[in-house]
Amino acid sequence: MSHSSKLSAPQQNGLLWPGSLADRFAKSLTLHSPEAARPRSLEALTRSVAENPQKTNERLLDQSFLTVAARALHIQAATTGVQSIVSHCSAVCESPVELALAFAVGFVGRQQGGAVLYDFGDAVIGDAEGDRTLRIKPQTSIAEFRIDLLLTMQAISEGPDGLSVVTKQLAVEADGLEFHDRTQAQACRDRKRDRQLQSQRLSVFRFAGGEVWRDVFACAREAVGFLRSSVEQHESRSYLISSP
Repeated sequence: MSHSSKLSAPQQNGLLWPGSLADRFAKSLTLHSPEAARPRSLEALTRSVAENPQKTNERLLDQSFLTVAARALHIQAATTGVQSIVSHCSAVCESPVELALAFAVGFVGRQQGGAVLYDFGDAVIGDAEGDRTLRIKPQTSIAEFRIDLLLTMQAISEGPDGLSVVTKQLAVEADGLEFHDRTQAQACRDRKRDRQLQSQRLSVFRFAGGEVWRDVFACAREAVGFLRSSVEQHESRSYLISSP
């Protein structure tokens, strides 16, 4: 049996190679969002989506019609927005852990009730901007620095003085498993780079490759949670200053 046929067998059986990127990503997703990690067919998923309106409406609804509509909308979303996000991220992200983190951050941002946009410069893909929007820019430049993921959270709120907009940014670095921190010199260069970015008032989170590999969604939650907390603290201070 050839090596390639050996590799394809577990995938054909719906299994993942232990320790592979797919396996680690799936285990982290199961830990943090079991419902999203549960394998379901398109039919089962759309049927579940179609049943929800009946629970929240007092009138009788046509479940067959809603299932057909939900299926069409799921397919459209997958073949337009989702496909574009996966294709663009795969093209620009420079390491497996960086790619995994880009997807996990988007999932967590939406899971926490915000709009999520992936910004690739020539294309912006995702939700319509809302009261709280997370913008993810993979492999972007700030001054002379190239950043793995630049995360921007923008919150629009209404206070005593009318609408206010709060924007917070975070540079996220996902160190590769086989490169960063292997030598003291590389570690020193990375830390110096972080200090230079921080001197420009940009917060920096640097995740070791092993951290992302072990639990990518924990890393994503930490990054998104930091931005969310920063925005909420700013909103609270603004409200206290504006209040009589």
